[in-house]
Amino acid sequence: FGLAPENMLFANSLKELIYLIPDILKPKRVLIVGPALNIYEESSQAAGAEVSYINAMETDGLSLIHENLNDKDLVFFANPNRIAGKMIPREKIIEAINVMKSSGPHFVTDESLIDFAGSYDHLNGRLHNGNLTVLRTTAFFYGMPGLELAYAVSSPDIINLYRKNKHWEINPLTAQAAATAFKDSAYIKASKQYMLREKKM
Repeated sequence: FGLAPENMLFANSLKELIYLIPDILKPKRVLIVGPALNIYEESSQAAGAEVSYINAMETDGLSLIHENLNDKDLVFFANPNRIAGKMIPREKIIEAINVMKSSGPHFVTDESLIDFAGSYDHLNGRLHNGNLTVLRTTAFFYGMPGLELAYAVSSPDIINLYRKNKHWEINPLTAQAAATAFKDSAYIKASKQYMLREKKM
């Protein structure tokens, strides 16, 4: 992704990261953009946050999100949506986040299914505001739920905050499996071509 190590934090599962973020950022009010998995609500409530929920897949998602941000400290949303499968263009999300004041909410984007959407976007150059954390994992696209390597990408200050408070070490087998998977260009190309054919059908 063209990122420096200080922009990334690795974990053994996406769940570890989803629970870590509200635990460290201590939001009082969390907005979950749905339809959504229960884990975002459960992790927020475990951190003592008040949770509200909107379904942004039925209308203009971004405008609906903005209407509900006045008193929020943290926003969880998956892109592509992990239930509906719909995707908000990344450039629109970044544009929307960039207009927020520095005192606005912290956005957490779960991109665990982004590879299936054929996205080739790089993440660097979009993290300078410090109000965005992007989550990804090898569990789904690479078919390795038992050897999952998940990672959070954000500004160095935010990543350092996460890193100082994490309570795990990376499984060496997980790291090796991920390194091997990322190098398998034939599998990556064939999988994306297959997804494009299926979408046309």
